[in-house]
This record gives sequence, C-alpha cells and structure tokens, in this order.
Amino acid sequence: MERTADVLLRGTRGRLLRDVDNTPLEYVEPRPGGNVHLTIDAELQTQAVEILREAVESESNAYACGGSVVVIDVATRDILVLASYPYYGYDDFASRYDVLRRDLPRDPLRFRAVANQYPPGSTCKVLTLLGA
Repeated sequence: MERTADVLLRGTRGRLLRDVDNTPLEYVEPRPGGNVHLTIDAELQTQAVEILREAVESESNAYACGGSVVVIDVATRDILVLASYPYYGYDDFASRYDVLRRDLPRDPLRFRAVANQYPPGSTCKVLTLLGA
C-alpha cells in the first residue's frame, strides 16, 4: 500500500538558499505528506480469511488450491475485505521465498483478489435483484 500511495504520503523538503553574505535568496516551505484512508474492516477481514482458509483446506474441496474474497460496500464504494488464500507472512517472506515460489498449484505469491480475472457470474443476479 505504501509503495502505491508513496506520491501522496511522501511530502517535500523545504529549502533555504543563501548567498555568500548569508542573505536569504529563496525560501521554499516544506510540505508534509498526505494521508491515505484505508476502508478495510479488520474484524471482517480476519473472519473472511478464516472462512476462506477453512473452505480451501476442507476435505470436501479436494481440488481447491486457493481462493479470494472481496467485500465492497455498494453505498460508499468502500472496500471492506480484500483477502486471498493461501497467503504468506511478510515476516518470513525472504527466508521462505524459494519454497513459496515453487508451490505452483497453490501459488501463494499471487494475491488472487486483485491479480486474477474472474467472470462476473452471479454478480449480475444481485444487480438484477437490486434493480427490481
């Protein structure tokens, strides 16, 4: 997130230019960085990840190798949940990178919620119902 919003978050340094007599020639005010407001609901996100994990790891889903959940508040367009499974912990990413990279069937390095394309499917049914 920080990399994506870096331009907004960074701000700019100020500057004071003086001549050899220490006379100020130019002053540019520093500007603080901006803010980014995340709309992810932490509790809902945690619940969604757990439900997704249980569904993928369930014995009844022998062929499931991953999944994703996206929950959007249609009134505000806030993204409340953006989850993908399997996932990796950022704290051990570097030490486990080779293992994660070789896990091709499950592909834990792919954040399915945004990296894959899915047909709208049943989304259209919800929109049709809302329009009725």
